[in-house]
Amino acid sequence: MKRIVLAIIAKIPYPLIDNISHLMLKLLGVGRIPTIQEEIKFLGMLASDLGEFVFLDIGANEGFYSLEFSRRFPNISIYAFEPGSTAFSILKTKTHNTRISCINRGIGEKATTLDLYYDFSGSGLASLSQRNLSHMNIDFNLKETISIVTLDEWLIDNKILEKVVIKMDIEGHEFFALKGASEALKTKIQLIQFEFGGANIDSKTYFIDLWNLLNLDYDIFKLTSNGLRLVKNYSENCEFFLNTTYYAKRKAKHLFH
Repeated sequence: MKRIVLAIIAKIPYPLIDNISHLMLKLLGVGRIPTIQEEIKFLGMLASDLGEFVFLDIGANEGFYSLEFSRRFPNISIYAFEPGSTAFSILKTKTHNTRISCINRGIGEKATTLDLYYDFSGSGLASLSQRNLSHMNIDFNLKETISIVTLDEWLIDNKILEKVVIKMDIEGHEFFALKGASEALKTKIQLIQFEFGGANIDSKTYFIDLWNLLNLDYDIFKLTSNGLRLVKNYSENCEFFLNTTYYAKRKAKHLFH
């Protein structure tokens, strides 16, 4: 029977197999790009029992996420971090006369200055890695020098005493940013939305890095076509370098107090 099945599969054109596999992966949340409204919906569901908190949009670009979040949560203080000069200028203009505070810095493992690479000024793909996207006909040779601060330092310097909820979209450097938040991860940070995908190839980080950093204190959920699915255990199947949205929520026994 096994030989018959293999013989049938062998006759299926490869493009069809490829399309079917991509469809199945998207149903599981791998390679699927959700809308901002959908991401915020599930973030809000996970944050519903937290009470008062402040929200950090790390990698805000032009502010689409921050603005939508402010509409859904009008009484929450929002801090939008965007290190790129062009995107930051647009962010400041779009968030004028809102409760959104804009910070022209990146978040990283240590305080320093680094090069931010991109294909065009203000690009949503801007990354601290000089990504190789030639297979997508994207030239990633533009850059500017930006200022980096650690999350631990920023929270202390700005006297943030409340619970913290974070959305991170920093093109493969989420792991390094979280390493710079080692103290805040112990108690203060309650919920994190982060992405894992192709940018992690260029930053040479793996899902296991994020898993090992977070799983003891946080429950990790994957956003799928059917909603949130708890990732109960790590396996190599998590290492799909296609866009996937995850949420890490502090476990009940480790709640902020």
